[in-house]
Formats: sequence, structure tokens, C-alpha cells
Amino acid sequence: MSREAGEALKAIAKSIKTMSRYHVCVNTHIKNSKNAIENLRLALKLSFPETEKDLLEIIPGVTMASTLIDIGSYVEKISEAVDEFSVLAHFKENLDPKLSPELGQHHLLHKGTVKPVLEGDNEEECNNSPHVVIAVHDEQPPTVNENNVNLGAEKTTVVV
Repeated sequence: MSREAGEALKAIAKSIKTMSRYHVCVNTHIKNSKNAIENLRLALKLSFPETEKDLLEIIPGVTMASTLIDIGSYVEKISEAVDEFSVLAHFKENLDPKLSPELGQHHLLHKGTVKPVLEGDNEEECNNSPHVVIAVHDEQPPTVNENNVNLGAEKTTVVV
């Protein structure tokens, strides 16, 4: 959440410095931050259901979460203000993913998982199993249109 807010602020600062509009990149980071905020809210609801926990135990976590949620909303307000300013100041549009480092760096975040396939209930059989499932998130070049950014992530499963 804080990383996405930081990336959005970096893109906003670069937008002002270069007088270019990076609203697609900024909006992507803000959207990711909002998703993280929603996940945090859900985690808080699940972590602190109506229990008999001591209030002093809960306050630090809730305070930190509240601060992070506020930061997300402030970054969104800053983005809206800079976007309005960029229209009034006639910033040039910058939608080329090759010129936008925020989109270009996404390919560095390659994710995958490896999970052994267990055959049978016997522990000895499981350790000698030659099967492995590999899930790979293939990267394709990012594409940008007026309303959407496709970062090119696609999930593929390979059974060996």
C-alpha cells in the first residue's frame, strides 16, 4: 500500500517536473493502493472481531492502518489536483509505455510458484514423487489505451 502510494507520488513529481501527463501510471498505482487498502480493511475486520482483546493491544495496529488509509486518500487527492493543474497548464500527453518507467519496470516483478504434487498418503512416496507443478506468470509487452493499462501478466501452469 505504501509502496504504491510512493510510486504514485514519484510519477506525480515527474509529471510536474517534465510537464508531461502520466495519469495512466498514477491511476494504476492509486488503483493498486486502493485494492491494498480494501484488503487491509478486510484483514482488520477478520483479525479483530468482537473479542475480549484488551483495547491497548488493538490501538497500535488500528492507528497504523488508519494512517495508511489516510495516506492513500491524500495521494488520490494530490493526483486529482495535479491532473487538473496539468490540464490548465497544457502538459503534454505521455502515453508511450517505453517513455514511462513505471510501466517499464513491471516486467521486473516476475512471479511464479512451484508446488510439489503429492501421490498417495505414504510420506516416503511423497518425498520420492517426480511430479512438480510450476505456475508461471508470463510477461507480454504492456499496452496502453485511453481508459486502460494492460501490464501483460498472464498465468500459465506447466506439469512436469
